[in-house]
Amino acid sequence: MQASYARRDYSALRDSPLRGRRRQSPPAFRAAARRCRTPLSSAGSTIRWPGRNRNRRRALPQRTTRRKFMESRTASCHCGDVELRCQGNPRKISMCHCLDCQRRTGSAFSVAVFYQRDMVVVQRGITNSFERDSASGFSVMFNFCVRCGSNIYWEPRRMPNIVGIALGAFADPKFPQPTQSVWTRDKHVWLVIPDDMTEFEVNPVSQTSNN
Repeated sequence: MQASYARRDYSALRDSPLRGRRRQSPPAFRAAARRCRTPLSSAGSTIRWPGRNRNRRRALPQRTTRRKFMESRTASCHCGDVELRCQGNPRKISMCHCLDCQRRTGSAFSVAVFYQRDMVVVQRGITNSFERDSASGFSVMFNFCVRCGSNIYWEPRRMPNIVGIALGAFADPKFPQPTQSVWTRDKHVWLVIPDDMTEFEVNPVSQTSNN
């Protein structure tokens, strides 16, 4: 048995004015296609272009400018009520063996981390102060927490642009070693100073004081 097929008349399509024109896409589809052709990438990444040349690559140039962030450290008292924020690197780290520092800290020596005043900000907390004379002839203002009594920082009147902060307040075992040791004539006999640390029998003859 042979199958019979119905014949269709295509003359209407042949004579249609749309014949030979490019098929138009809906506006929403065209907008989506434009979005797909727009490369979304960060600096330094590789763009893959869709379509005929999909294997073609074009690398974007790397950014040459980089932001430099200053190092920041936080110092706090024993109870944590007082907190200081220190920006940048300290000007000097000094170990002091004078009798006044021994009484102040209750230890065999003290270690002061000196920062520029404008690089230190008291983040929070209330402090009280005690001022005394020093061997330099200028007084020193010591600031301590009103709750736990920790002497977290001090201000030498001889150098009003400098603030000394107790090294232990940073609670950082990796903190850099002191660069100098002063008032070694009052040093405890059992204490050994590292060979690479500069020693002074009293105050060093410079603009920086241990107090």
